[in-house]
Amino acid sequence: MASLKNFVRAVLIGLILLAVPSQPSSAEPLAEINIAVIRVSSATLTPSQPSTTIEIVADLPDSALGAASIEIAYDPTIVSLTACALDPEDLFDSGQCNAAFDSDGVNPDRLRFNLISLSGISGEATLSRLTFGIVENAMGSSDISIAILAFATPAGATLPVASSDGRISVHQPLATESTSSSALPDWSPNHLVDGDLASQWSSNGHAEHLASSEWAAVLLTERANIQQIRLYPRYNTAQQA
Repeated sequence: MASLKNFVRAVLIGLILLAVPSQPSSAEPLAEINIAVIRVSSATLTPSQPSTTIEIVADLPDSALGAASIEIAYDPTIVSLTACALDPEDLFDSGQCNAAFDSDGVNPDRLRFNLISLSGISGEATLSRLTFGIVENAMGSSDISIAILAFATPAGATLPVASSDGRISVHQPLATESTSSSALPDWSPNHLVDGDLASQWSSNGHAEHLASSEWAAVLLTERANIQQIRLYPRYNTAQQA
């Protein structure tokens, strides 16, 4: 009878040991995974600022970057690519940017660039600077999307990488046409909507201010809620009499 009790006790102890999960040893810490991140900056274009340069920046982990092949897509009906400045910090050994990789004018267009470093690059690195301009009469926004084709160490091992896209927004003025009751030469009412504070509209001069009645009007391209009208003084104060 005693031997039977000992057998049952041994079985129960074995079952308890099997049910208790094993605990990780304090001498074996979990490995940290460092992931590279590539981010694309964003920008806004207007008729008074029709061009902008955005950056493709990589935050690289301790495992150095030896080779990268990247595609950037954009909407050619909104913006046009005018320049690709590769490796502006001169960190890599060689590289190539093909700005016309896919430039048929059908959304999306794409550029592709490649970079190589024999010793490897770590930390923050600007991979490329891209200059875009406004397409005529374009309105809206274009995503600047990134596709990573290859990302590896100098030895050829693949590096884990994440990406963050950018966007270029194009803002056109609501008021694009204007007229007035009169205007001095070189002081056209078109200056009311050209976005340049250094140009002005002026009516004809009058000997008596109370005897004059002058007006100017602007035409909005779409329905809008006008919350504020801001008037700026003429820069040529000598003619403000």
